[in-house]
Amino acid sequence: MVLPKPIYEFLPLLYLTSGILVSHAIESNLADFSAFVLGFVAVFVVLLRVDHRKHRSARLRGQKYSRMIEARHRTEGQSRY
Repeated sequence: MVLPKPIYEFLPLLYLTSGILVSHAIESNLADFSAFVLGFVAVFVVLLRVDHRKHRSARLRGQKYSRMIEARHRTEGQSRY
């Protein structure tokens, strides 16, 4: 299942907002626990996304660097002969 990007990016904020609303609307231990879980999930999802994007960016930089090195070797090899 693929979600549109605006909805996908909004989900952690929705989790956090839902947790706050549940915490304030219902006075019970179960509601407080649910609010805590929703808040934890929101933070966890954001951290996972940041980590994934950081690694993806590093991978892409590495691929670009590899292509630059390969291109340099090809051009150096041609100029020698």
